[in-house]
Amino acid sequence: MKIDEEDNEYHNLTLQELIIKNQHLGSFDLRDKIHNYVRLAVLEDRKIDIESIDSFWTKYHNRKDYTLYSIPIALKTLNSEGLITLEKSVKLIKEIQQISEKGYRHLLNDFIQLNNATNIIPFLENNFDHRELNVDWLKLPKEYINKISKRTFNIELNELIRYHRNTSIPLEEIENILDSNKSEQLKLVLNQIKIPVSYKYSETKTILKFQNSKLIFRKITEENDRDKYKQSITQKLERGILTIEDISFIKKKQLAPDEIARYSDGYYSSLPNINIFKIYEPSEINKKFKAILYNTLINKTKSINYFYALYYHPGNILTMIKLYRNDKEFIEASKSFEKYINLSMFNLKLGE
Repeated sequence: MKIDEEDNEYHNLTLQELIIKNQHLGSFDLRDKIHNYVRLAVLEDRKIDIESIDSFWTKYHNRKDYTLYSIPIALKTLNSEGLITLEKSVKLIKEIQQISEKGYRHLLNDFIQLNNATNIIPFLENNFDHRELNVDWLKLPKEYINKISKRTFNIELNELIRYHRNTSIPLEEIENILDSNKSEQLKLVLNQIKIPVSYKYSETKTILKFQNSKLIFRKITEENDRDKYKQSITQKLERGILTIEDISFIKKKQLAPDEIARYSDGYYSSLPNINIFKIYEPSEINKKFKAILYNTLINKTKSINYFYALYYHPGNILTMIKLYRNDKEFIEASKSFEKYINLSMFNLKLGE
C-alpha cells in the first residue's frame, strides 16, 4: 500500500503538531484524527512522539463537560481589570458554545447579565451578527430587552412565534418582554394572530398583571406536586444544602463564612454562588479565605461518599481573589486561569 506523503498531516507532522493544528476541533473529531495518525504510524512501523497524547486528555470534552460553567464571571472579572477585551471575551464564549455538544447554551446570557445593559446590548449588535450568537434574547431581564434594537427584536419574536405557531407560547417565554418597553408591540402581534399564552397554576398571580391586555391565556393542567420536593431548612441542612435563598437563616444563626462553604447547592456542586459571601465584611472573608477554599474542596455529600463537583471553582475563585485578597494573588490566579483555558485547548492570552 502506497501512502501519499504530499501535504499529509498524518505522515508529515509530529503527533504534537497534529494536535495543535487541529485543537479547534471538538474532542470527538480530534480523537479520530489521533487514531488515524497512530494507525498510519503502526502501519509504517514509524516511531512517533506518543507521549504527546497527554495534551489531548486535558482538552475540553464535547459532551457533559461542565468545567467551564463559571467562564462568564471569570471573563467579566478579567475584562474589568483590562486583561481581556469585551470582544475577545464574547468570542471565547462563542467558541466554547460552538464546540460543545450540549450544556452551555446559557453561558452568553450569563455573561451579558454581568454587564451593564446600556453598554453590552449595543456592543453585541454592532460587533456581531446576533443570529450567530447563542443568546436567548427574549429571556433576558427587561432592562436588557429595553435596549435590544427593533430589528433584533422582530427577528427573535418572529422565530418565537414560528416555533409555537401550532400550540401556545409559555408565559415564561415572554414574561420579561411583557414587563419591557416592547410589551405593546408583543401584545399587538399576539392579539392579531390569536396565539394563546399558556401558564401554570404557580404563575396565576403573574397573569393578573396582564388581564386587561386582551391576550388569550390558557391554563395548563399539571400534576399538583409543587410541594413534593419542598424542604425545610432543617431537611436542607441534613442533606448538606445551603443556598443564597437561606440568607436570613445564615444571619440568624450567625454562621461563619468558612462554615457555609461546607454546603452545596442541592445539585452536588460546591461554591456555586459567591454572592452569598456579600453578607460578610470583606475583611472577614479575607481572614478566612484559605479555610473557605479548603472547605469547598474537601466536602462530600451527606447521602453518599462522593465529593462535591468543582465546576464553579475556576471563575468563582478567581473573582473572589480579586474581591477579597490582593493584586499579587490576583495576578497569579489570572495566570493560572489562562493556563487552565489553554490546557482545555482554547486560546487565551491575557494582557494583549
